[in-house]
Amino acid sequence: MKKKLFSALIFLFAALYANAQSSQKVSELLETKVLSKGQASYLVATYMNLVQEEASYEEAFNALAEEKFFSSGENFEQPVTLAKASLLCMSAVGLRGGLLYNIFHNSRYAFRELKARTVLPNNSDPDMKINGTDLIALINCCEDAKAGRK
Repeated sequence: MKKKLFSALIFLFAALYANAQSSQKVSELLETKVLSKGQASYLVATYMNLVQEEASYEEAFNALAEEKFFSSGENFEQPVTLAKASLLCMSAVGLRGGLLYNIFHNSRYAFRELKARTVLPNNSDPDMKINGTDLIALINCCEDAKAGRK
């Protein structure tokens, strides 16, 4: 498991630099204990090339809100949950899900899809708050799942 996590982090750091993300913001994301929706949005939106590296967290959140990732009642300063992070990551890498995910395309079914694919452990809590390292690892695991490596 440690080898996979280490490999995942190395791969993702390479991908982050390939996407020209600001190293200061990436360092900040890695040190964050509880990631906000804005911070998660920055990572995902830059990965998807929806915003530039100079974008603020609020701009990244708004870019994803325009893509219907967030509802009108959500705020970029709120903590991101594992379920919402699952939706962001699956969408970012283009990972196709099951029937219900494809119909409703929401965080509940994204979370369930990642559990079914064993990307997330069975005892995962969809309301759990995540940190920056967790989100980066989750994106990498979704990349692996899309490539058929998991």
